[in-house]
Amino acid sequence: FGNMKPVPAEPLPVPDLCLAGRVPPTNQTLALDTSECPADMKVWPEFHNGVSAGLRLPLQTKAGESVSKITRTWIVYNRPSNSNQTESQNNGNSSETNTQGLNHAHGGLLMALGMRGHLTALEMTDIFDYLTHGSITTTVGTLLGMAANMRGTCDIAVSKMLCLHIPSLIPQHFSTIDVASAVQAAAVAGAGLLYEGSCHRMMTEFLLNEIGKRPSSDGNVSDREAYTLACGIALGMVNLCKGGNDADSGAGVADLRIEDRLCRYIIGGLDDAEMRRRREETDRLSLPSASSSNNSERCSCIYEGESINTDVTAPGATLALGLMYMKSGNKTIASAVALPDTHFLLEYVRPDFLMLRVIARALILWDDVEPSKDWVDAQVPAQVRKAYEQMRDLAESLPLGSGSSRSFGDKDYDRQAVRLIYTHVISAACF
Repeated sequence: FGNMKPVPAEPLPVPDLCLAGRVPPTNQTLALDTSECPADMKVWPEFHNGVSAGLRLPLQTKAGESVSKITRTWIVYNRPSNSNQTESQNNGNSSETNTQGLNHAHGGLLMALGMRGHLTALEMTDIFDYLTHGSITTTVGTLLGMAANMRGTCDIAVSKMLCLHIPSLIPQHFSTIDVASAVQAAAVAGAGLLYEGSCHRMMTEFLLNEIGKRPSSDGNVSDREAYTLACGIALGMVNLCKGGNDADSGAGVADLRIEDRLCRYIIGGLDDAEMRRRREETDRLSLPSASSSNNSERCSCIYEGESINTDVTAPGATLALGLMYMKSGNKTIASAVALPDTHFLLEYVRPDFLMLRVIARALILWDDVEPSKDWVDAQVPAQVRKAYEQMRDLAESLPLGSGSSRSFGDKDYDRQAVRLIYTHVISAACF
């Protein structure tokens, strides 16, 4: 990490992904058969492989100099050329796959360059070329890299670049622009990095509304969970550690009732904002001139009614609360993400959501976290811990190979649910 000095006349070496392993006890090499795998199986692994390779570069210092100056020429030199793509088409599928892997890895390299502070060496014309002629991974790497490079600066140029890839921020007459779901999530996450700790009013209100937004057309129903999670993390980054009791914390956004709405997104119930939006839409559609133009904007795939879909909103809202009140020690907010204490209530919350609640609660009560086994065990609800200990003791007392289903017949809890809750909570506490 940060220990590699780049050579100006040579590209950055990116190691190939290893899809083979050794099988004990003979240690024979076994390669993965990719003939039955999807064609895009290696897209994001190649991207993250490029990120890890780029993180070996030195960090850009505040004075603008690092161990070895990384210039625009060197970054452009690492970009796979169009001549290689033409040559790969003439040589066959294997060369074409290799070139595509280089493109995905270069997208990850752009993200790593931004994280290390070197991506501002590019001109805006270079950024435009990457965004218009690159693949999805290149676009994602460019957006996240520029946002990470300008983290916390609220730079207007980078903000415009990110907003152009978020359909909800594009003017209505440009709403037909097709933006990939992965690019939308990356742009939203980049906005959170760019406006980190600024309590920006417009971005806060926009991200808060996006968490609970319903699909308005058939074109924005894919990857809703990923997009909503990115909105929640971005909302927490914009208001990072600004949820305390200080006089300047959250100035200008108090009327948004952020905490109340996030708690509603976590627990569920009727969505007041959605009901109000539907009433306004009904009034608008009652006009003869608007009824015909808005029929095409309705979603025919998903109908969620007036209740909040916590399967979509809960993860992002939980992490947003944790990041907003990070290190604040606020017991009231911590109780909002506390785990239920009965088997009946625990069955209404998915185990992975319990994991996020434990992480968010630990972020809020930062000073109470202890690196001990007792603290980790204390995060498990008492009823779950008691049931898990009973199951473990009974399993150890039974002879090997005997069935134990009849021994649990008189228990009033689900054994599989107890196992899932226990493992998710323990893993979150260790995280």
